[in-house]
Amino acid sequence: MPLLGDPQACVFSPIFAIFNLLPSMQTWNLLLIMLLIFGTIFTYLFSLELEFGYTAGLVAALLFAFCPGVQWRLEAMGTGICLTPFVFFCFLRAGKNKSPWNVVLAGIAAAIDILSAHPEIAFTTITIATLLMWLVIYQTNKTTSLRISAVRKTVLIGTIALGLSALIVFPFLEYLLNGESYKFGLTSDAPTGILWQALIANYCFPFFSKGSPFMGPLSWLGIPMLLFFPDKFNRFEKPLLICFVVTTFALCKLFPMNLMLQIPPLSLTAPIYCLPPYILFIAVLSGIGISKIVNINFNNSLPKVFGVLILGIAFSVIPLIVFKWYSNGGTTVLNPIFDSPKFDFKLWLRNIFFAAAMFFCSGLTIKMPHKWKIIGCGLVIAIGIGNLIPISYASLPVRQLFNYPRVLPLKLQADNESRILSIGDHLFEPNTNLVYGVPMVQVSNPIRPKGYIELMKACGARADDTILTFSPRISKLVDLLNVRTIISESPILDENAIPKLDQPIAIGEGKSQTNEIVYDDALSLNNIRLLRDHRSNTLYCCMDAIPKIWKGVGFRVCCNIRDVNERLVTTFEPQPIYSWLGKQRITCSGALPLNLKYWTFSLQIISDENASPIDPTHIAAQSLLSDHWLLLVKSNQANKVDDIINDRFVPISRCGSIVSYRNKTALDRYFLARKIVWADGIKEALKYLQLHPLELSSTVVLDNAQKEQFQQLTDKMCIQHDNSSTASFDASARINKLNSVDSNFASALDLEVKSTQPALLVVSDLFYPGWKAILDGKDEKIFRADYFFRAILIPAGRHHLRFEYKPLSFTIALLLFLSTITIIVICWLRLKLFRKVTTDDKNLVPA
Repeated sequence: MPLLGDPQACVFSPIFAIFNLLPSMQTWNLLLIMLLIFGTIFTYLFSLELEFGYTAGLVAALLFAFCPGVQWRLEAMGTGICLTPFVFFCFLRAGKNKSPWNVVLAGIAAAIDILSAHPEIAFTTITIATLLMWLVIYQTNKTTSLRISAVRKTVLIGTIALGLSALIVFPFLEYLLNGESYKFGLTSDAPTGILWQALIANYCFPFFSKGSPFMGPLSWLGIPMLLFFPDKFNRFEKPLLICFVVTTFALCKLFPMNLMLQIPPLSLTAPIYCLPPYILFIAVLSGIGISKIVNINFNNSLPKVFGVLILGIAFSVIPLIVFKWYSNGGTTVLNPIFDSPKFDFKLWLRNIFFAAAMFFCSGLTIKMPHKWKIIGCGLVIAIGIGNLIPISYASLPVRQLFNYPRVLPLKLQADNESRILSIGDHLFEPNTNLVYGVPMVQVSNPIRPKGYIELMKACGARADDTILTFSPRISKLVDLLNVRTIISESPILDENAIPKLDQPIAIGEGKSQTNEIVYDDALSLNNIRLLRDHRSNTLYCCMDAIPKIWKGVGFRVCCNIRDVNERLVTTFEPQPIYSWLGKQRITCSGALPLNLKYWTFSLQIISDENASPIDPTHIAAQSLLSDHWLLLVKSNQANKVDDIINDRFVPISRCGSIVSYRNKTALDRYFLARKIVWADGIKEALKYLQLHPLELSSTVVLDNAQKEQFQQLTDKMCIQHDNSSTASFDASARINKLNSVDSNFASALDLEVKSTQPALLVVSDLFYPGWKAILDGKDEKIFRADYFFRAILIPAGRHHLRFEYKPLSFTIALLLFLSTITIIVICWLRLKLFRKVTTDDKNLVPA
């Protein structure tokens, strides 16, 4: 899919402009710091705009900056979180003031959020900010005229935001129409980011230390102060509290928000993206409560002060109860934004100590004169932030898996026309963009081309709506995708090299034979086969894994090789089994030491739920070793190991345990097909390609919907064809690429084709709206090849072919963007000229 239409690519983001120009780890680190400072400043300004005072603004800014949830999400969603205070600030000003330029500023803020933030975070932020603006307008003046004004302001903000962000919005809409996503099917079962129990638990204690929205004892004191002293409310506290309640109900999918979240487009937005406004509101509300310490009248508020202290003590004790209550919920590990819950006793004691110190200081502060109250309040803030800093620091991006060099020391760039496949689910997480110097390209994207998951499954991947993992067993179909380089920590295996054995291997040395290894009610392993490549001295274990019930957890297949003394010699890379994917083909592979004459091969299943091994049932007793390993075969049992020839892949470089292989049978990025086959849709196309792997380079599957247009062109070129497999084309033509730009990211491709007969050129790039084929200066029809790619008919002779990406969506968006900018500038200049003329008229002196 084109980066132009991917909002996560941030192609036109003003925030990421410097990173797009200078992509490096240093630039990225500075950008994260700048974003955090930006969010902190506008949290402070937002509090001041709400007229809560400097103390409330300071507390809110510090709590936002040092919230572990904000720090932990800086890497993936930092833009969305850090822009949230900016958007709320601008919408609040638009609601408070009558000046149209505040409305323009709110529209610009919304556009920046759309261009720079995660799309769902931008959607929730702008929606809740609009609600706040409406409530502020209503609270300020309840007349009908101002309600009409609220509608006008909303429409104007939306128009400006759409015009300025059209460069990404219009291509994104086209992106949605030509893609598919698991999010499109969300209903009432949409994933919930935080259970309401988790929200309460994390307010009292950071059970999920890295991703927790915990704000510490400073919030424990601030929120009760706000609740116990409502007499100090100003006119904007009620709109803020309403927005906070709506955000919390949406975040936890509580009634009636759970019903609203079933209505499109709200049903397409996961509730967890309400977390940035929630964190902002908690920070601001805590700041309001802390600021009231300075203004409390001790004589009239003694019962309330004691109530606050009792509530604070309760917050210190509640974690002992809440943790057990919440951790028994059975669904805590399903919260996608948190780690597994854990109770840190030392951290709990530290929280109690700091909370006690804060409450003690706040009690002394209440008795002091006003000037000393300010100092005491500052001490309370310092204690609270001092407690929060260590937790926040632990949540900062550590990047143990993020420390790739600027370019990997593997020979990946020898052929920039080919694609790269990484085996496993960990090699390029999470920073593919910096490895290849591609700005802001995300590793995992929830929106993919239509049929992409089916294609990956046909290529041998284990895939559902969200997970895509390749095993060391490589399908022949990846040759069609121009995958010439394969990176893996395990030796890889050509799927066609696996012999079709009638019976799986026997287990152990006993007489008992079995076709299945059963692990109680968890899973079973079928059709286990052991293969050995003597040239590379590599052992492969292939099997079918069938999870029996869905438990929300997965498993790992671990294999090892031991010598005659049962000492560990080789450990294979563990392969995942996903319990929600059904039947899966698993391949484990590893190298045998050359001088090892006697060895044993064992297998073990690890449950991801508790990281412990599980023992099989219904096997020979002597096959199960004492340490939960299942003995499969010994080196002297030659009848159980089949010899294979695995010459398709050649190792070309090594970096530690990671090996780069060259796929010798991969097709070129563009090739000539000799014949065609017609099919209806992706299923027929993939079925034919899978059943005829040897014809990938000679036969192309075309879409039946384009058959009439294709035959009209072949008639013009005088190509003979029939109704079975249609025509035969020239496959000996010469193809020369004229431009040297990497076609992975180029918007144009120039080729020169020389042929003595008509030829059918196939380019293994995505068939997508906006691509145009220009043959000798004239537009030519592009046909859908193998469902995903592009094909074009070329007459005999020497021709110049150019592919250009010029989407109509971007052209319309560019015109709308320029028109919006022009109108804003003209209005600004006219207003400036009007003010100058008015000033000059006032300065005129009568003759």
